[in-house]
Amino acid sequence: MKIRNGFVSNSSSSSFICSVCKEEVIGRDISLRDAEMVQCKKGHKFCEEHKLREISIEDKINYVLNDKYVDEESKKLVVKMNEEEFEDWWEGDGEGYSYEFDNEIPSDCCPICSMKSFDENEMFLYLIKETGKTKEEIKKEIQNKYKDYEEFKKYIK
Repeated sequence: MKIRNGFVSNSSSSSFICSVCKEEVIGRDISLRDAEMVQCKKGHKFCEEHKLREISIEDKINYVLNDKYVDEESKKLVVKMNEEEFEDWWEGDGEGYSYEFDNEIPSDCCPICSMKSFDENEMFLYLIKETGKTKEEIKKEIQNKYKDYEEFKKYIK
């Protein structure tokens, strides 16, 4: 029989890496919001500060109207609400939607989707395609050209 001493937890840790600045946030049972990050509809995760624009009320209304989990009756009510009523409903007054708009922000708010910033792995794949070389060919070229890692790092800086 195995006996564990010390702290034992059933909690899981989470990790989020910003696609723009590469900041990594690690914690127990944290959400994107806890990490001060958001995710666009295409799945890019990034720090709140990199968001290209604030989320408008129109964005939120469109999200609700396209949300398959919101019933048709609620969608009809949302269309009739003024901005203040909608914001109260959105934030959740005990009976409202209470949704944190951080998992599917519009693509035009995303620096990756808007091509203001690029994922380094995708840039590498682009260069492979442009040069016509395979990863293995590039690896061999680097190994033949540089005597060690220090020399290689000095060159690429």
